[in-house]
Amino acid sequence: VSGRKARLIHSAVCEGDGTTGTTVPIAVEGFAVSGQIELMSKGFFKAARRLTNNSNIEHVPCRSLESILHLSPQSLRPSFDLLSLDVEGAEAKVISTVDPAAFSVIIVEMDGSNHSKDRWVEKKILQAGLRRQAAITRSGDGIGPIHLSAVFLRPEVAELPRWQPRQH
Repeated sequence: VSGRKARLIHSAVCEGDGTTGTTVPIAVEGFAVSGQIELMSKGFFKAARRLTNNSNIEHVPCRSLESILHLSPQSLRPSFDLLSLDVEGAEAKVISTVDPAAFSVIIVEMDGSNHSKDRWVEKKILQAGLRRQAAITRSGDGIGPIHLSAVFLRPEVAELPRWQPRQH
């Protein structure tokens, strides 16, 4: 038993506190991944789309990430250790609903399919006082196999050591 107190919250991320009944359409079938179709880049959309023209869309209740965090048992804590953000094109939408300074480490998928979105997300995180992990590279050969992702650290968090593959 880990001692953690987790709580499952059925929610997508959008502006607001979840009290207005707002939903977002999420593709749950007909794609290689689930996500908000309108936030996927055209190239990613084409690559993720399966050969069928059928798509099953679910309308999922949504609220800001900030309000989701306040629902957790840890909401009395001023900060969280890690945010791992891989949301198929919705990274800007998610990061715009929370103060990035609440996290010690943020890992964000930046696959290059939407450079302006990637730059906006990085700028928002940097403005919150985090810095980009220096050793990671786009090819994933820096700190380890975190493919197409950027790692951001609060000032008090030490740089992660360079990854060395195991010698057999």
